[in-house]
Amino acid sequence: MVAAAEFPSYVSVPPSDLHRHLGKLLTSGDGTDVTLEAGGETYKAHRSVLAARSSVLKAELLGPMAQPRSTAAATPTRINDIEAPVFRAMLHFIYTDHLSSTMATDGFEHLTTSCPAILKELMSKLVVH
Repeated sequence: MVAAAEFPSYVSVPPSDLHRHLGKLLTSGDGTDVTLEAGGETYKAHRSVLAARSSVLKAELLGPMAQPRSTAAATPTRINDIEAPVFRAMLHFIYTDHLSSTMATDGFEHLTTSCPAILKELMSKLVVH
């Protein structure tokens, strides 16, 4: 039998790398269950991740007017009034929580005017962290 005194009284928890895992999930497309269309391009994503990170997308994807899950992956949900690079940057931020790499994209500047509600919501999450 091992005595409790032989083990340290604390456990060192490594820093979270969830953002990397979620970023890889987005990049790989594994387990996607929704297709979004923005600026003429389509994007595969995970409705649970999008809904957890944005109340705007939650309403769009899980609200009363949302597509049935059986057709959501095959039939794109159109996101209007946003250019493809902007939407791509926003998706990257939603999954990774990294603003610096998102701001480095071509579309971030346009995000401030084209999707102020989503940008405001995402920026408020940064303040909480």
